[in-house]
Amino acid sequence: MKSILLFFSFLTSVNLYSQNYYSFPVGSSIYNISNGNIITAKLSNNKTHLKAYDNTGAIFWEDSLSFQIPVNSVDFKWISQFKNSNTFLICMSKNLTPGGLYSINDTIIYQFTKLNLDTEQFENHYVDTFFTVGISPFPLNDSTTYLFKSDATNGLNPFNIETFSLNQNLDYSFIAASDSIETSPGIRTFYEYDDTIYFHENFNIDFHIMTKYTLDMSKISQNYSSISSSMNWNYAYYTKSINRDSLLVITEGYESGNPNIIWRFDWLNLDLSPISSHEISPPTEEPDNISPYRLKFYNVQIDETNKVIYLLATSYYNNGQKIFTYDYNFNFLCELDVYSGNSDINVLTTINNLVYLQNYNSNEIELFHLDCDNVGLEPIAETKEMFTLFPNPADNKVFIINNSNNIIEVIISTTDGKNLFSINSDDTQISVFLSEFQSGIYLVTVKNGSEIRTKRFVKN
Repeated sequence: MKSILLFFSFLTSVNLYSQNYYSFPVGSSIYNISNGNIITAKLSNNKTHLKAYDNTGAIFWEDSLSFQIPVNSVDFKWISQFKNSNTFLICMSKNLTPGGLYSINDTIIYQFTKLNLDTEQFENHYVDTFFTVGISPFPLNDSTTYLFKSDATNGLNPFNIETFSLNQNLDYSFIAASDSIETSPGIRTFYEYDDTIYFHENFNIDFHIMTKYTLDMSKISQNYSSISSSMNWNYAYYTKSINRDSLLVITEGYESGNPNIIWRFDWLNLDLSPISSHEISPPTEEPDNISPYRLKFYNVQIDETNKVIYLLATSYYNNGQKIFTYDYNFNFLCELDVYSGNSDINVLTTINNLVYLQNYNSNEIELFHLDCDNVGLEPIAETKEMFTLFPNPADNKVFIINNSNNIIEVIISTTDGKNLFSINSDDTQISVFLSEFQSGIYLVTVKNGSEIRTKRFVKN
């Protein structure tokens, strides 16, 4: 009881823009913007359909964005906000390479569109063709967004990153050549503090690199760290700079054939030197009280307003879920039983620095704000596993075990709905090679007659 009361004491500083519940159309990409507002984007009929929601969850603007060049099969890529402004870059693309999967260098037309929500208008477009794996945004300030273009000319391991920028007029400026940043597939995050750019890379899951750059992407310094628990295998399920001088890393360690695992929490300086660390044995599952709850990628989020760490963990015994909460000193606060959604695709997400459970029904994406008094809605249906997916995370190949003894349709897609692989098969085991898949999260959807099941996996 003491820990729950402590948790409620944190909630006295609740974010004024928070809502307890949101719902959005299935297939929408959700972007948290300033003043508690939200933008969603959904690709349909070769257009990106956009909606802006105010801090009550009401729609105050919507429109559709077309590609400026008349082509079919375009992709929506992302939305990025110019810092401290109400203007945005919306990125769409058209891959011109036959069979292109954005996993090796392809010839891709990119369209960057400026959206001004003050005038509620698309004000300008910049369209250009690039030979690249993909382009990622990095908002630098209220007038400039850096764009990092991945170059896999010499292969994916390593590959290089070229830097250019667009200002609010969508003027293009070259910043640094592709040899300024060399990296490999993994988790990569950029931060900017005091006119210094920090590039954090997480390779082989437990190996971290932090490189400092000037604003023209000249290297200042580079530091390394290996963060491992006492177990043989370690996966960093969360890495983020929480404030301007520290990095939080949450690692799960395990050993093959050993039911015991370790959760490790680390605070690091931005040079990766240690501040503090703590290891705990996760709670165990009922009824045996031996098998521990396990984490997955993107099932860890931080409530930065109330300084609470949320871990969505899954039982390997009965596929049930619980959310475990800790403070910034890694003290246990409370646990929440999860009774809503589907444990295979439930994730945690953050809106306005508050944490939500995100799940799906047939028509909507639903988000539920989490606190120690919110224990879920409807129970997760107990159904026979239609298929088994392993390994997860995967490197070069993923296996799908057909438990139905019927012909099933298997579809692998990106989280924004682009289908990358499909097959109809009655084989007991289906193997999919992942050499052309970029590192990231993918959805595996299996259809057996009227039954549909979806699971996520991570490609390292």
